[in-house]
Amino acid sequence: MSKLLVERQGHVLSLTLNRPDQGNLIDPELMQALSDALRSIPENVACITLSGAGLDFCQGRENAPPPSLPPGPAMVKRMAIRKFGIDPILELYARLREAPVPVIAFVQGLAGGMGCALAGACDMVIAADTARFEAAELEKQFAPTLLINALWERVPSGSLMQMVLSMKPVDATKARGFGLVNEVVAEMDLGTVKQRFSALMNSRSPQALRAIKSMMLQAKAAGGNAGARADAAGSLLSENFLALMSDLPAAQPMQRETVDLGTERISYTDQGQGDPLVLVHSLGLSAQLWSDVMPMLTQGRRVIAIEARGHGKSSMNGGFHVDAIAEDVIALAERLKLGRFDLLGISMGGLIGITVAARQGSSVRSLILSGAYACVAGPVAEERLALLGKLANSVPLSAIARNYLEQTLLRHVPYATRERLGSEIAAMKTENYVKAATHVARHDVTALLPSLKLPVMVLNGEKDANVPAIISSLLSQRIAGAVTRVVSQAGHLACVDQPQTYAQEVLAFLSQRP
Repeated sequence: MSKLLVERQGHVLSLTLNRPDQGNLIDPELMQALSDALRSIPENVACITLSGAGLDFCQGRENAPPPSLPPGPAMVKRMAIRKFGIDPILELYARLREAPVPVIAFVQGLAGGMGCALAGACDMVIAADTARFEAAELEKQFAPTLLINALWERVPSGSLMQMVLSMKPVDATKARGFGLVNEVVAEMDLGTVKQRFSALMNSRSPQALRAIKSMMLQAKAAGGNAGARADAAGSLLSENFLALMSDLPAAQPMQRETVDLGTERISYTDQGQGDPLVLVHSLGLSAQLWSDVMPMLTQGRRVIAIEARGHGKSSMNGGFHVDAIAEDVIALAERLKLGRFDLLGISMGGLIGITVAARQGSSVRSLILSGAYACVAGPVAEERLALLGKLANSVPLSAIARNYLEQTLLRHVPYATRERLGSEIAAMKTENYVKAATHVARHDVTALLPSLKLPVMVLNGEKDANVPAIISSLLSQRIAGAVTRVVSQAGHLACVDQPQTYAQEVLAFLSQRP
């Protein structure tokens, strides 16, 4: 069994001391494994967590017999002690402090001696309320100089002197007062806090996280030189802006079908078997939008995700218009011989869904309107369109895509998902994106709502700032018999924010319809 567990979650690297039966005591093998892991941090890692398995974070260094010293004068012996016994420890602490990414320790139980120093060498320490920090080397007549060195920048000299001379453990609350601990949480919650923290870091830009650590290191090196510190801050932020303006990764490959409908070639995905459900995505996105919910929706159901004109792999030869896309949906359903089908449209897809249901009521069994609206035309929409026009002339579509997704998705959504969806938007022609946005912002389907005579669910994200409840609620007010459901902890693209809850709501509604 490995004494150090190394695991990846996105761009977060988890290092776990794995000698729980020995209190995670550091022996030469574990120390070497930890040094090696910190020496070769992959470029796509942006944050590291350090924790211990079992009841204790790390009780300290394992007792070992004194090293055999070479013959010769005291200077030779001192050099041997430094080389083989002390320098490897100092190097390990330095690797923690100087890692190119933030390193966060999660401490439970005892962090004693070397364990206390390991935590102190990290950038941040989150401790259980029952955690204890101990510097008791003096009990064995050793001067804890390496520990003092590791904690010097975190703990005031008087408090540090008290720790090493008293040899008494310090609880988490007192350690927080010293500055050794940044946050204290309930012992039973420490694992959950670590998971949530890792998920939060996994949702942030790797380039930004590395820039934060680089700024801390450069600020320390600058010391009292305010000019050097300011120069480092400016340079790093410039690089950060440049990264956000850079090209997004190529859109992920997806197995699509295509069909020629008049002058347009329309792409779609077709998965699963059973009653058909047709999905229509939001502005700028594609069938990729449904990736996280598709495995759940296709359990016992055939799901067709169409890509609107100018989106995904669909052409846009005849211009962009909601009515035309609605005809594409109807024509595709006929071509695939779907018969009667359920229809789910999100945001822009809601406009299309309403139009399809109004024109083809006998073929649509039920309609789900997600983050949808009947009309948003007005001064606010025109201001946004004017801003979009200016941005489209000055920045790449990738920057517009990233900005939209940061404003739309909730903070916990993984960064890889943000980049994946952003690449779908950036793959569009800028001209097509602006045309589609302009048409969608000005289109009005309010007059069609009273004509809808089928089961309808209005599915809103609890935190949808793009289409507030006051706007989406007009749908349920003007569609006879419509029901409203809310996905908690989700925004405008609730199928991305909370895919499992979203799929459950959709499937529950579909299972209730006649």
